[in-house]
Amino acid sequence: MSETCKGHSCRSSVSVDLLLGFQKFARMGSLLIALDFDGTLAPLVDDPGQARMCPEARDALFKLGALPRVSVALVSGRDIESLRSVSDPSKDWYLVGSHGAEVASPGQWDAQRTQRRVPAEIEAAFQTVVQSYPGTRLEQKALGVALHTRGASRDLAMSAERAARQACESFSGKLLIRTGHGILECSVSRATKADGIAALREATGAQAVLFAGDDATDEDAIKALRSNDLGIWVGPGSSCAEYRLANPPAVAQALLVFAEILAGLST
Repeated sequence: MSETCKGHSCRSSVSVDLLLGFQKFARMGSLLIALDFDGTLAPLVDDPGQARMCPEARDALFKLGALPRVSVALVSGRDIESLRSVSDPSKDWYLVGSHGAEVASPGQWDAQRTQRRVPAEIEAAFQTVVQSYPGTRLEQKALGVALHTRGASRDLAMSAERAARQACESFSGKLLIRTGHGILECSVSRATKADGIAALREATGAQAVLFAGDDATDEDAIKALRSNDLGIWVGPGSSCAEYRLANPPAVAQALLVFAEILAGLST
């Protein structure tokens, strides 16, 4: 079952430590709010095409984006076309797709059409895996293919992931394997979310970055944060991030609190 954006968890309080972190970060000058989508702004679901942002998170991002000196970006392992489809972003947001390989400025999303470069034999191999393990799903990206196993039994998921990994490792070309929550991806790109954050810094001129994410690909960005930045890890597991939130509803609540802090400084 997926998490829900409704109920008492959305009203959870922000810790004192994070509140102090927000207050310090808010005074850093021009700010970039860069956030992972799946598992951070949107609860994880079995079918990635059905993922949707928590309404409270959307409200917070619209409030933040309307404030002076703030830029908002979504940073995802999805390609930009998929990210647009599930996030329904504001026209003022930056979008970073394919783990940092695709970067689109506000108003330029349609111009971001990355040519598919996935080897046909890899795509066919992943399709065979999905057919062989009912309950798994295939996500076709511009620069990779991903096997989704959320919702499948543990044994079936492990077997499917082993088969997909073997297909990727046996390919003669240089491909990168990434793993996340119920996902194994085989990609032709070696870009990371740290690369995406670096591109966003340059595009926005941000003096400080807030980044939040929930899996190994997000840790790449968290490790690249600087002393004036603020990193948040979402959910269980280890991270270099200084702060932690339990789930997407908690992220939404925290963003609303941060929007209030920034609005107070802008008046």
